[in-house]
Amino acid sequence: GRNFNISRRISKRNDSSQITSQPVEFGAALITPAVLGPVQIPTLVTSFSEYEAIFGSTLSSGSGVYSYLGSVAANNYFSQGGTSLLVSRVVNDNNGTG
Repeated sequence: GRNFNISRRISKRNDSSQITSQPVEFGAALITPAVLGPVQIPTLVTSFSEYEAIFGSTLSSGSGVYSYLGSVAANNYFSQGGTSLLVSRVVNDNNGTG
């Protein structure tokens, strides 16, 4: 794993106030659009279910249901034995959507 001195967001879904500046060790990093979650805040997740709880997994649009490739990548990473993933959500506009 990698060891970087970054802010670690404690993985309590409704409590983003607990930030620590201790070094965080993680296996991989993912910068991706996502359905939900904090924007441009590196967030450590340790399972795909935790990823889904924080960042969501699918987006409904019209009659279709879509997944961002970041969600697919996170699922594959944990399915292949990954144990920790640093995720930073990006958006394409200023109001925090899509």
